[in-house]
Amino acid sequence: MNKVSGLLVLLLLLVTAPGYAAPSPSGLPEITVRDNVTRTVLKNGLTVLVVEDHTSDIVGLEVLFRVGQVNEDDSTAGITNLIQSILVRRISKATSEDDPHGVESKGSILNGNANPDYAEISLLTDAKNFPDFLGSISQAVAQRTFRDEELNEERRKMVEYLEGDQRVFRAIYEIFLQQFYRYHPYRQPQEGHAGSVRQLSKPRVEAYYARYYAPNRTVISVVGDVDRRKVISILEEKLGPLPQGDDKRLEVSWEPKPVEKELYLSSGSNLAWIFLGYPAPGMKSPDYMPMRVLHSILGEGLSSRLWVELREKRGLAYELGSIYPTLEGPSHMIEYIVTTPNQLNESQSRIFKEIKRIQKDPVSPSELEGAKRKLIGAYLLERETNRGKALQLGLAELLAGGYQYDLQVLDRVRRVTQQDVLRVAQLFLKENYTLVVARPRSSGFSFP
Repeated sequence: MNKVSGLLVLLLLLVTAPGYAAPSPSGLPEITVRDNVTRTVLKNGLTVLVVEDHTSDIVGLEVLFRVGQVNEDDSTAGITNLIQSILVRRISKATSEDDPHGVESKGSILNGNANPDYAEISLLTDAKNFPDFLGSISQAVAQRTFRDEELNEERRKMVEYLEGDQRVFRAIYEIFLQQFYRYHPYRQPQEGHAGSVRQLSKPRVEAYYARYYAPNRTVISVVGDVDRRKVISILEEKLGPLPQGDDKRLEVSWEPKPVEKELYLSSGSNLAWIFLGYPAPGMKSPDYMPMRVLHSILGEGLSSRLWVELREKRGLAYELGSIYPTLEGPSHMIEYIVTTPNQLNESQSRIFKEIKRIQKDPVSPSELEGAKRKLIGAYLLERETNRGKALQLGLAELLAGGYQYDLQVLDRVRRVTQQDVLRVAQLFLKENYTLVVARPRSSGFSFP
């Protein structure tokens, strides 16, 4: 077990130990993350981060494109997700021509997904197979055209999924985003709409791909048992000839507006939902880490104030949680609860009461340190894998101005004070909230 692993285990044991009394802030573990990162930028703007770690045979790879919901509109909602599905299928085919089990048979894991600010291709494999995988992935990305059969197949599967998806949580969250962001592109659903996906033509997909999947909008991050020179050589051969694309960042003016919306669920439902959301800072903001700590204290996990107050003390919730996505632009923090229709008024009142309490009084030193330990533990747990390290370094480079941001996360967490948490609570948890309530039509709840 290496030094960081040992400290992580000790940290998690301290956080979860029965009857544990948090020490003073000076008792936080002094763990420093030091990755020997080599950053290379190819002539066409492609950025490559490599961490050579020859202590493990495992290699993590992240290919990150600066494109996502923020680049979509009503007519193209879901296009990034469609392209990601096609790319993963291409890569899987390229690596399984002589092997029916493909990637999995080599003990590797390949994923691809679309996010609000970025699209991701992720690989976890061993050092032996990595060069071939890197070549296949690069070849798939370099292909600028889409075959009719691959586009039609993935589009058909996406439409079937979107038309058949009946998840209440997803539906309410999408309605929340539409009310919260209004005209900002973050309002688009991550997976798109069946109607918009059905209309995505080949010329439109290829034009979008050429514009946003350009090398100067791409970061490739590699961590593990690799030779940096060989990595760069493969990428220069496969992706070096690609031309640069439009690298303009979309700037959309936006300000929060108070909204309350009531929804009716199907007559067969006997549950009710509350989504209460506030504006929150993006990851580049100096207020981001204090808000992340506030989010942890208020609604994240079994020790949070909302869980203890609404679930443990009062039994109001079947389920409750908190959402604070890491976004480059304006983010949001949502507190949500699933309860019974006759408990809606009390549940909503209790949530607002906890919001007011965290705005009025500083959090206790033990609460502050407990939240910091949770964040530190989650961060170190993510970086226990080479793929996790590759992702965090790559995202910092792509969205936060440089990979060094990732290496400073622990220090940023440690520096958050009680006054910082109080300040961001008073700054962001104002009356410009968005409230979405969903209930069975027969229940008697109404907005207070």
